[in-house]
Amino acid sequence: MLSTPASGECRTRSSHCESYGLRINVFGYLSLNSTPVPGNNGLRDAITLLKWVQRNARAFGGDPENVTLAGQSCGSVAAHLVSLSKASVGLLKRVILMSGVGNGGFYTASPAYAQSVATMFLGYVGINSTDADKIHEQLIHTPLDKIMEANRIVQLKAGLVSFVPVVEPERPGVTRILDDYPANLVKRGRAKDLPMIVGVTSVECQFFKQRIEYLDMLGIIDDNSIAILPPNITYSVSESEALRLSKITIDKYFEGGATVDKFIKYCTNSFFTYPAFKLAEWTASVGTSAVYMYQFDFDSEFNAVKFGKMLTYPGGGAHVEDQTFVLRVNSLMDPDEKSFPPRTRDDLMKYWMTTFFVNFMRCSHPICDHKSEWPATDAKQLNYQLIKEPMLINNNINLTGELRAEFDFQDQLFKMAQ
Repeated sequence: MLSTPASGECRTRSSHCESYGLRINVFGYLSLNSTPVPGNNGLRDAITLLKWVQRNARAFGGDPENVTLAGQSCGSVAAHLVSLSKASVGLLKRVILMSGVGNGGFYTASPAYAQSVATMFLGYVGINSTDADKIHEQLIHTPLDKIMEANRIVQLKAGLVSFVPVVEPERPGVTRILDDYPANLVKRGRAKDLPMIVGVTSVECQFFKQRIEYLDMLGIIDDNSIAILPPNITYSVSESEALRLSKITIDKYFEGGATVDKFIKYCTNSFFTYPAFKLAEWTASVGTSAVYMYQFDFDSEFNAVKFGKMLTYPGGGAHVEDQTFVLRVNSLMDPDEKSFPPRTRDDLMKYWMTTFFVNFMRCSHPICDHKSEWPATDAKQLNYQLIKEPMLINNNINLTGELRAEFDFQDQLFKMAQ
């Protein structure tokens, strides 16, 4: 599992979980388009992890030929990108993606974007050289606190994300991770033999409400309407076309005036829901293995996200919430307890979500014995499992109504940008 704590529940159900924190921010994704600083070091960390698992899994009772790579949020994006990389061939068997896909709307793998962020960062560090080797040497001798301060400023200036994965050319002595844009790789059938669970939550961006307000995203968009567009559109069209597409987007989502709640709805659909369903559509069209979609819409009795971030919102599942029902902390258990007995509706949902994931790790399907109750996603119907209540299994529905309308709008927006 990338970027998350280990799960005691997973281990108690005849599975072994290895958690791994990847390098992130400037240390994980600064790219100078050079051999010393190629970018994507966070993804190389994941490849290193998978190779370690291949060498050592049997020592812990695991099976190196039955590896599931999972991630949540940026860890989910990393898991997807790693699965698309030629460097991961033979290292994993299936993938679980929670609220993040390689073709996600909140970042772009454009080298032009990577260069702009690198230039911004180096300016705040005080490095003016344009020679990548000299920059690398200067960074080595730059105090850590100065690097971290520049990283902090870039995160504030860049918006919701800053340092991200990038398409990289082939270089001698460097393991190439991302050889093309993720959307192109998926449409060409890369990783088509890997079964996938792809999940989103119903109100993803409620999780980011405080950051949206802190950054004043509405003010940023008011000053520069292009800021509302997904970065992978912004960096693929002319400025005049970006202005035209941003007006179309603002007219749809900010009708009657911009509000934070309206931006949150846009953010949820554009950055998470649409890319996830688009991935399912592409993969179902070209793949030989199944994709199982879900939307987590559970209104829990005790909401860890609301409590931890001091948030209020009227029901549904925000970013991270589904993960809190899959991974559990061992230190909360009594010494003699192997697992928590189900006591509440929330406990039942924890058992329910974990069952889906453990089943998938065992048989490449969320439901091993009654597979017809969670069919693979069809490229046209875009069916998905709506997870609103624990133990409610036969709730697989087609993408219709508001979600279908949102999907079609985003789809048309990206087609206009091509």
